[in-house]
Amino acid sequence: MAFNPLTDIDQSFWDIIGSVGADADRLYDALMTMEKDEIVRHCASYKDAQTEFAYKVSGIVSDASEDVLDDLADSIVALGQQRYVQMYYGEAELPPRDSWASLGGLIHVFDSVYYDRFDEEIWDEID
Repeated sequence: MAFNPLTDIDQSFWDIIGSVGADADRLYDALMTMEKDEIVRHCASYKDAQTEFAYKVSGIVSDASEDVLDDLADSIVALGQQRYVQMYYGEAELPPRDSWASLGGLIHVFDSVYYDRFDEEIWDEID
């Protein structure tokens, strides 16, 4: 079954990402108010969206490493649902390739919050 970012990623995740405006500090503050299982659920959604985007782009940009594609996908997820969907479906162009190294993502914030709050690694909770 084909991945659909509009139905396969929980809307509450996209709402949070949209509300923080790709700002790591704002995401950190938002996650600090959430329950443990909610943080894990949103992190899993982020990772799923990141993985699906990296996989999709790997078919277009075959000469980029997996790490580069993961970083690119991380930054695209951080832009929010509308931009993600547009780029996922090819309705908007990817950022220029020479700017990929400077793009910032947010996946690291989940790990930081989880460790700061629970003294545990969030990746032990993600399937």
